[in-house]
Amino acid sequence: MPRPHVSSGSPRTSTRRAPGSWRRPAPSSRTPEAGSVERPRPALRTDPGEVWRVGRAPDPWGWTDWRYAERGRFPGRWDSPDGSYRTIYAGSTPHACLVELIAPFRPDPSVADDLAAIVEDEADAALHPTVAPGRLDDSWFGARRLGRAVLTGTYCDVTHSSTVAALRPRFLDQARQAGLADLDVAALQDARPRQLTQAIGRALYEETEDGRAVVDGIRFPSRHGRDLELWAVFERASDVGRSGRLTEATVQALDADHPAVRSAAALHGVRIG
Repeated sequence: MPRPHVSSGSPRTSTRRAPGSWRRPAPSSRTPEAGSVERPRPALRTDPGEVWRVGRAPDPWGWTDWRYAERGRFPGRWDSPDGSYRTIYAGSTPHACLVELIAPFRPDPSVADDLAAIVEDEADAALHPTVAPGRLDDSWFGARRLGRAVLTGTYCDVTHSSTVAALRPRFLDQARQAGLADLDVAALQDARPRQLTQAIGRALYEETEDGRAVVDGIRFPSRHGRDLELWAVFERASDVGRSGRLTEATVQALDADHPAVRSAAALHGVRIG
């Protein structure tokens, strides 16, 4: 079955809505009754400002073409669970972006020891060289660019205590079905239950107030350190080529000598070249 293809500027249309919406209650002039408890609301961040992205040349800020989706869906933590829109990821610093991207190249100590124990024929090694664990080839950088932009809009701070409290009643059962003990910050940062985080992303994507989307994306910390701030930006129907929430976008070459490359590689114990 051929993979679906949609022009790079438009999300797919979908009339489905996830059940059990956690809409924010409408403002009320009534004074809360004594002893009543106000429902928690998701914490929001507005106009984050400067963000960075490392992506494929020539335009790291462009939406990834649908032809690269696996069975019509992208696998990211906050991507659409049904392939109806795209998400682009950015970091507050180049270092944050590269820590995420270089992580898969980290050496596995047990694998490295096993490979070192293999006695390799010299002729075979010359004909079929292997890449050592924990090494990133220079060619990786030639296919990528470093982008800078100013991010505007409103973003859900998904690991904020208020957000977790607002999400928990709706998604606790799904978290437990995924084998997690609770719907908490640890669950939101767990790399495995993508169905859970994608469902949460979809719920946030669909929230509206007065006919307008409540959030433009999600602010979340990296699994590699909570000091690394990351952003997921949702595609909307009005977007053409790039997200309308990105302004002043620039693109530059990325090479192995960039300070952020060196710092991220050192953090993960990855050698360049």
